[in-house]
Amino acid sequence: MIEIEATLIIVSDNPDVVARQIADRTELGNFQLQPQRTQEIHDLYFDTTDSALKGKKLGLRLRKRDDARQITLKDDALPNSHGIVERLEIELPWSEVALAGILKELRNRQIVLAEPALKWANAEPSQVMQRLGLELVQERRCRRQVRHLVPREEPKNTVLAELAIDFVVYHFDLDIFHHEIEIEAMLPGQLLVLQNAVENLRQDFGPVLRTWDHSKLALGKAIEALRREGMFRDAFVSNGYLMPAAYGEIEKRLGSPSCF
Repeated sequence: MIEIEATLIIVSDNPDVVARQIADRTELGNFQLQPQRTQEIHDLYFDTTDSALKGKKLGLRLRKRDDARQITLKDDALPNSHGIVERLEIELPWSEVALAGILKELRNRQIVLAEPALKWANAEPSQVMQRLGLELVQERRCRRQVRHLVPREEPKNTVLAELAIDFVVYHFDLDIFHHEIEIEAMLPGQLLVLQNAVENLRQDFGPVLRTWDHSKLALGKAIEALRREGMFRDAFVSNGYLMPAAYGEIEKRLGSPSCF
């Protein structure tokens, strides 16, 4: 499927306060916001030892969303002028059939992995990834507060887009915290819905919400690289939270928009 979404990051000395203000909203422009169940997400990203997926600008992810497990393959995409991106996303419940489909797609892109041993289904998904010759390149957790965007008028059961308020924890030798807002179209032809949602949020919250053209994977890699270089001082991180000054340095490091 094609994923169509926009991302805003919270750039504030008190990001928890801003996230709470957004979560408390019941309306956004011409839409109502319907609260959904909060999700607990654990993501593991994998690549080959020679970074073949990174070279092809692909992201391979194992996700545990509450008790459900998924495997996902995403490719790279560039945003339009509104910060909205379209990219290929293959996301399936974890299974032998799903893994076979992902491996086939990777072969189509000239990435050939070792076949997993038989009777792998009882093994942990991360162990299966290792048997394929992959290594863990990023681990993070996310507490996701979900809101459905529905029309003010009837029919109010039509979900046009999903707004997710994400509190992200990157696991390095110490944890780093990050807040962002993702708005994803749930129906075809909803580009204007995303644009209107982004414009209304930025109008209401001003510069503390910044359009962001980079993936969580890319952000985590930039944080890791800057920390290794000793760039993350007190002005960049406070009690584990990324401070506004950090995002400017991260954006310099990431350069032009990309998943990687």
